[in-house]
Amino acid sequence: MANFLFRVSLDFEWPIGELWKGYSCPYTCRKCEHCNSATVSGSCEFCNGEGYIWESDEIKKLHYAWRPSHPPSGEGFQAWEIEVFDDRGELYEGYPESPVFSTLKELCEWCVVNKITHMDALLSKAQWSGIFSGKPFNCEF
Repeated sequence: MANFLFRVSLDFEWPIGELWKGYSCPYTCRKCEHCNSATVSGSCEFCNGEGYIWESDEIKKLHYAWRPSHPPSGEGFQAWEIEVFDDRGELYEGYPESPVFSTLKELCEWCVVNKITHMDALLSKAQWSGIFSGKPFNCEF
């Protein structure tokens, strides 16, 4: 897991710790129960060695065509926890881990006071500022 800076509107509301709806792909599959997802390509008659069973070829196509959507960007500062990237390198799971603040300084102070960790380490305000000093994750510049 890693911390990322998101720029969101000051009135953005999404529960802290709850997966952002734009990161939840609606097109899913299930693991193959016949081979326990451990077959060699093409050797399972149920999943063709993929290890997964799709409801239809159309659902599979939609899954691989789907792209996550970030929360709308704005003037506020918010820390997000990003958990998983998919096989395309696209974000797949993430959620806010702080309230929205009007300044980066306020966000960094909140992270210190609330003992938010980065790579299992507690950081100072200056260190948080360094972590968050790059381009916000959800902004296209």
